[in-house]
Amino acid sequence: MQFRKSILFLSLIGFMFLSSSAFAQQSGDFYYTVSGGNVTITKYTGGAGVVVIPATIDGMPVVSIGVQAFYNCTYLTSVTIPDSVTSIGYEAFSRCTGLTSVTIGNSVTSIGGYAFSRCSGLTSVTIPNSVTSIGDGAFAECSGLTSIVVDVSNTVYSSQDGVLYNKDGTLLIQYPCGKSGGFTIPNSVSSIEDWAFYNCTSLTSVTIPNSVTSIGIVAFLDCTRLTSIVVDTSNTVYSSQDGVLYNKAKTVLIQYP
Repeated sequence: MQFRKSILFLSLIGFMFLSSSAFAQQSGDFYYTVSGGNVTITKYTGGAGVVVIPATIDGMPVVSIGVQAFYNCTYLTSVTIPDSVTSIGYEAFSRCTGLTSVTIGNSVTSIGGYAFSRCSGLTSVTIPNSVTSIGDGAFAECSGLTSIVVDVSNTVYSSQDGVLYNKDGTLLIQYPCGKSGGFTIPNSVSSIEDWAFYNCTSLTSVTIPNSVTSIGIVAFLDCTRLTSIVVDTSNTVYSSQDGVLYNKAKTVLIQYP
């Protein structure tokens, strides 16, 4: 009886696997799924360095780049995302270490968490005005990235000197890991996002103005060349001494460079 149950259980698993696989279709080098007449790219299997994602497949619009669709495509050097696409999924292009150029379509509203993380060859990225959501670590550990540029008409995000902020500049979201030397945080900033400077190995010093009242978790983790964090003496929440970051009363040591 137990043997029969085991066989039945394995058969059901096999049926479920085959059923889910049956929904994935292929067009050239792309695997995709269809929902409501819209296409999501789920996997790229080609070996080309330059990829232009199609706007339509079988007459249906490509609206989404799925989770890890291009994950670890180390040979990929350039990708163009068409205007039909509205969302880029979690880790969609993560670990594409050869990627040096990405064109994000003007209809993209959402860039998922870690979507372009560890793309060490990427030097700059332009975010169109359509984007209203950028997930955690979307450009984390991009060691060559020196500039994130946001379209000036974007209503949610902005950029200044290649650094990513929210629209009014009160939240510092992402400092590009490829920027070198010291950095002075603008006086408009009140909050520093979690992981904002994570793995910025070329960053040597940071100056924090009196406007900053919140610093996210591990904001300066793995900044291996960081030697000094200096806080404005009139800051009411944080302080520094000999380049080390403390709370105002110096009862909590927050970050040792």
